[in-house]
Amino acid sequence: MTATAITVEGYTDTPPKPGTTPGTARFTLIHFPATPDRAAPEAPEALLECSTTHPGLTHFLLNQVQPGDLLHVTGTLTRPPDDTGLARLQVETLNVRDVAPPVLDPLAVERSGSYFYVLDARSHQVPVFTHAGKWIGQANTPDAVGHLTGTLTTRPRHD
Repeated sequence: MTATAITVEGYTDTPPKPGTTPGTARFTLIHFPATPDRAAPEAPEALLECSTTHPGLTHFLLNQVQPGDLLHVTGTLTRPPDDTGLARLQVETLNVRDVAPPVLDPLAVERSGSYFYVLDARSHQVPVFTHAGKWIGQANTPDAVGHLTGTLTTRPRHD
């Protein structure tokens, strides 16, 4: 199995979790290409299964990082053990480039590339903003979000 040193930026997909051994952490990173594919602009270039054994990074990941944070990581990339697995990245350094907005119940803030949209269980209206907070508009339904930016695809709504 070959290993390669890389530096990559991506968004955390789920909250980091303790690893399989004490003092370790694991998380999934969604990496988007610098130049999106026009046919599927929101399709991730790669999903990386990340882990660290560094005590400081483990503590930081488990206590400070939340889904949707933009991370800049360096580490050693190895191929998945089989064709169905994700590439694995052993993280050696980590910097937070941007934090996701806080989630306010019953609202869910979703990030798609450089856009945020708010899903509200009490309404079908979906406000859309850029990562910098610039108002894009409001879709009438979650399925109509892509029409505001021309690039977004929505995730299924969970009521």
